[in-house]
Amino acid sequence: MNETERVETGIQPWHVSMTVPTEHLTEPRTIYRTLEDIGYDRAFSFEAKHDPFVPIAVAGEHTTSIELGTAVAIAFARTPMTLANVGWDLQTVTGGRFTLGSAHRSVRTSSSGSRCHGPAPRNGPKMTEVAGEVADGFLVHPVNTRRSFEQITVPAIERRANRAGRAAADVEIVCVTIVVTGRDEPSSRAAVKLCASSWRSTGPRRPMRRYSNSRDTGTSIRS
Repeated sequence: MNETERVETGIQPWHVSMTVPTEHLTEPRTIYRTLEDIGYDRAFSFEAKHDPFVPIAVAGEHTTSIELGTAVAIAFARTPMTLANVGWDLQTVTGGRFTLGSAHRSVRTSSSGSRCHGPAPRNGPKMTEVAGEVADGFLVHPVNTRRSFEQITVPAIERRANRAGRAAADVEIVCVTIVVTGRDEPSSRAAVKLCASSWRSTGPRRPMRRYSNSRDTGTSIRS
């Protein structure tokens, strides 16, 4: 769908993305190209064991069309200047395919030319509102539900976007979800349960449990 068709129909395009594992720094040479070949629209690195920007630089040299980004890079560990510099450099390396997804800070990126999505780790309405005012998009944390998305995320983005004189539809929302995969159901469920329980146990995400049907995993994991 081109831009003219999107405006005329009011239909927003869907993109299928994947957060790429970062355990092995040699994998970006092949895994991003594989995702491009099988039809993914986007692929994101994230900040965990390794720096999130190195895989994107490598992937940019081994792909031609898939969009690349960080989901997320931790902003408070960097200055706005360093983020702008790396955004500019990765836009150059990827031929304009880079999206900067930052956590804990939304930054204007006109100086770097890269699109900016964020912030992600805290699901509260105040942080979400900031993205509605200044960011090109918003990365919804995997600890979310349909109710939290409809009752917290979307209204918060709309409030601040309207206040800033922007159209809320211009803020792209990337809804991250946990997909259960594995060799068998018990091991798959165990892995996802451990991940979800750990995320839900942290203070900033406890309010999200009000919008789910799960039991109080934050309390049980510490008991």
